[in-house]
Amino acid sequence: SFVATSISVAFLWQKAPADGLVHYMEGVELTEAQILSNRAFFDFSNLSLAFAPFFSVFYVSSLVLLEPLVKKLLLPLNAFGRMAFTNYISQSVILVIIAMFIPSGTVVSYIIATITCVLVVIAQIITSSFWLRFFKYGPLEWLWRCGTYGKWLSIRK
Repeated sequence: SFVATSISVAFLWQKAPADGLVHYMEGVELTEAQILSNRAFFDFSNLSLAFAPFFSVFYVSSLVLLEPLVKKLLLPLNAFGRMAFTNYISQSVILVIIAMFIPSGTVVSYIIATITCVLVVIAQIITSSFWLRFFKYGPLEWLWRCGTYGKWLSIRK
């Protein structure tokens, strides 16, 4: 998978358009060069998606091979994964709350958005590890289990 991914990356690197996507602005007509740039960008995006399975196989196989080497480093992710439903929903809630404080019309850069998301995930990893010291399941996982079994289950350890 490493060889296939390396070849795919080299191929995509050669095919990558020089210009990025040109956004349409109301009242401004795009030039022919900008339209061609957009077409090249979307063609490249479609080509990149065709190679996505190679990247996925490489990513998963790398994690499988590295897991024994970094088992202790990945241990906090166990709790994060055990509370996946709670973390998934809470990420949405947290990020919507953060977005409410961003003034309308403000453009948030990709770097700021990425840093914000990484900080939210780190906070969730810490919170998940702490929560599962005292409880068997995450709160939403517990509610889901109670609904599935049709009775109240104990959540405390």
